[in-house]
Amino acid sequence: MSPSEPQPWPNAPGGVEFESPHWLEYLEPLAPRMSATGLARLASATVSASILAVVLILGIVLRTVALGGVPAGFNQDEACNGYDAYSLLRTGSDQHGNFLPLAAIQAFNDYRMPLFDYSLIAPIGLFGLRPSSVRLGAALWGIADLLAVAIVGCLLVGLRGAALAVALLAVSPWHLPTSRFGHEAITAAATTSLAAAALFLAIRLQRGRWLLVGGLLFGLSLYSYSITKAFVPPFLIWTAAFYRRELRPMRKQALAGLIIIVLCALPQAAALWRNYAPMMARYHTVSVLDFSWRWRLRLIGEGLLFNFSPRFLFLAGSTDVALHPPGFGQLLVAQAAMLFLALCALFDPKFRRVGIFLLGWLAIAALTAALILPFGHPLHALLMLTPITLLCALGTVFLFDLSAASRLARLAVSAAIVLVMAAQGAKFVSFYFRDYPARAAFDYQYGLGPAVARAAGLGPGPVVITDNANQPYIYVLFFTKYPPERFQNEKILKLNGLFAPVLGFDRYRFENPLIAYRHLRHGIFVLTGWEPAPAAPVYTIRAPNGSLAYRIVIK
Repeated sequence: MSPSEPQPWPNAPGGVEFESPHWLEYLEPLAPRMSATGLARLASATVSASILAVVLILGIVLRTVALGGVPAGFNQDEACNGYDAYSLLRTGSDQHGNFLPLAAIQAFNDYRMPLFDYSLIAPIGLFGLRPSSVRLGAALWGIADLLAVAIVGCLLVGLRGAALAVALLAVSPWHLPTSRFGHEAITAAATTSLAAAALFLAIRLQRGRWLLVGGLLFGLSLYSYSITKAFVPPFLIWTAAFYRRELRPMRKQALAGLIIIVLCALPQAAALWRNYAPMMARYHTVSVLDFSWRWRLRLIGEGLLFNFSPRFLFLAGSTDVALHPPGFGQLLVAQAAMLFLALCALFDPKFRRVGIFLLGWLAIAALTAALILPFGHPLHALLMLTPITLLCALGTVFLFDLSAASRLARLAVSAAIVLVMAAQGAKFVSFYFRDYPARAAFDYQYGLGPAVARAAGLGPGPVVITDNANQPYIYVLFFTKYPPERFQNEKILKLNGLFAPVLGFDRYRFENPLIAYRHLRHGIFVLTGWEPAPAAPVYTIRAPNGSLAYRIVIK
């Protein structure tokens, strides 16, 4: 075969070998063969790349604007992650004095994964200890996930599919709130997507060094969120079995990547061996594997049915207002039609192989979520989102290329689906930024941080903060920028066990303020809006809906 003749592209999805001299085949692996000039394909790729750039910019903007005010308030987990990062920055230890914790952060005795807290050191170091810095850390991980999905989309379903996938994630009722919430779950989505991108770059380009990068990223994902420990091994087995022919020439690099993952897991294994009871306390409260075999199988089945139910996916979503804006499914309703088209695409040889792989990916992620209670938790099921989104993109590309339908019919149906998707996405984004802050203010303990900071500045003496709040001590540490080296070494009155409360430290006490008001000769008292004030408040904070949030009384 002479150099001027078309060269076959091996390992094409669906087992199809294209014969084309054009590099765009690598970016549009599912599209038909180019024409002699390739101008039509070049125009299509240019338009798709432009749309991809636009939706990426949209996704970045939506994840970084108004981080301090949307959601309104500040969740206790966000405050804990932020203060631990601040403590690591200042002292090299977490709030409990654990020096450079690698396996887990003690936090509220739930021993959460450390990657997110370490990643917060940079934004907190640059912008200070404030809510927007913590949420910026989550937003950056969310943006990394968008970029990773764009790469995976290009490699599996082409530029058109990548643009659709990123557009769906940009306005997703599942992905957008998670990317703006200062919690470690978003790091699991980002690291596994980045690792998958490296894996598919290795397969598509036949470059073994990407398997080493993928191994490092999969190893890093073990430090992101606990669900990855159940997800990564079966996902690797599924991918290795499915792409065994493509991976065979790179088996040495594949083995090296696996060794990297094992080496990354060793610090966690060692820490678990030394501290099994406290590190597994949280797991034993949520795992279905702690039940008998009969109940395990039943609960896993119920979990799978719930996580795939139309009500959860398209209609109502999670009932946890702090994690999911009410009135929307976890996905846009238009994605139901896209997923139906993805199932239809399985009958087309060109789409079948990619479709089957994505369904296997989705099944593994869904099974991972079903192992944890409660069902329908948007953070536990988060790893389902990437394969679902890619399947939606695959189904829509299948519709674009459906030769059995007329061009006019394909355009009409495609336009209808995309327009409905855009309308629903715009409606959700409007609700999230305009109405959701007031709806979720209570769940984010709106006003507690400013009330604590104000009380701390009202003079000497004891400060009593209501115990009708979730972990109020962390708000004192965060919003007063309490010196971590001081907190690590002073006497702290606290209970033991998972999520056990801190009862007092320094001059701060966390108890019933009404009882404390009667017994203390003088002090500063922080009460919720629904607790009766024993005297005229000197400071009042109202929630976004106008109701009383917190009041401060001085005696």
